[in-house]
Amino acid sequence: MTTLFLCGSIKPAPGTDVRSASRELLKLVMSGYTKHRADGQWFDLRDRPLPFYDGRFHGEYQDPALNELVEAVGTNQRIVLSVPAYWGAAAGGIKNALDLLGGPAYDNPSGRTPLQGKKAILLVVGATERDGWLAAVQMRTTLLAMGASVSEREIIVGNLRQSSAAQRKELALQLFALGESLATDAGEPMVGTEG
Repeated sequence: MTTLFLCGSIKPAPGTDVRSASRELLKLVMSGYTKHRADGQWFDLRDRPLPFYDGRFHGEYQDPALNELVEAVGTNQRIVLSVPAYWGAAAGGIKNALDLLGGPAYDNPSGRTPLQGKKAILLVVGATERDGWLAAVQMRTTLLAMGASVSEREIIVGNLRQSSAAQRKELALQLFALGESLATDAGEPMVGTEG
């Protein structure tokens, strides 16, 4: 099963060198995956800025980065989403990307949901653990509405600045192991419809 690693962080701001925890943690998952397979695909919202969703279908934007995202989602069966969470919700960049993929739900002539048949795994990194949990609920709801099956094996991380070196090391091992299990196609419990 081919896998897209979608980084939903747009940090750092231009001209700064602050690293994004969402990006760094997703890299650990992907490194576990690529230890066994070479078909993992990386898409980073920081490197490929998307337009703001304004109610059109994705093809109407004629935006190269959006076209790349649509193609990446279309060619992979599974998506690992790394989601930053602030102020009790998922960061706007990742929600914007999903809105762009889906287009206007009320005007969908095909009736096909944009993530139909896709399996999604969530990695949510919150400013606090509470932010992470709330964003995970929001993301799970959105992904299910878009037709994806969502893994019950989500990883939610609170503020890493408040964790010990031992806790960070344990998390790194857990994320690497997740990547390895995805590479070997180990089954995981899913919520939602199978495509």
